[in-house]
Amino acid sequence: HDPKALKIRKKAADEFLELKLSPRMFDALIANLRGHIREVRQVEKEIMSLAVRDCGMPRKDFIASFPKNETNTRWLGKHIKGGKKYSAALARLEPEITRRQNKLAATEQALHLSINEIKEINREVS
Repeated sequence: HDPKALKIRKKAADEFLELKLSPRMFDALIANLRGHIREVRQVEKEIMSLAVRDCGMPRKDFIASFPKNETNTRWLGKHIKGGKKYSAALARLEPEITRRQNKLAATEQALHLSINEIKEINREVS
C-alpha cells in the first residue's frame, strides 16, 4: 500500500463522488458489493468453523487474532507454532484454511481492495 497510490486512489474516489449515478446504476453497484460481502462473510465463517469447532481454538482467541489477518497465511503459521492444545489440529487442517484464505486474497485482487476496505465501504453505504 504505497502512500502515493493511496493518495491517487483517494483523489479518484473524491472525483467519483461528484458523479451522479442513476438509481438503477447505484442499485446494481450496491448489489454487486453485497454479493462480495456475502461471499467474504461465508468464507470467514468457514475459517472460523474450522479453527474453533474442528481444531478447538477458543472463539475469543480467533476473534482477537483473525481480523486484519484474513489473507495473511503467516497468521495460521503463528498459531501452529504457538504450542497450544489446538496447534496440531490447525496444522492438520492447514491446507483447508489456507485455501479459504487464498479465496479471500483472490477477492482482494479482483476488487483491488483489502478485505478491511471492502467491509468499510459496506458499512458506509449501509
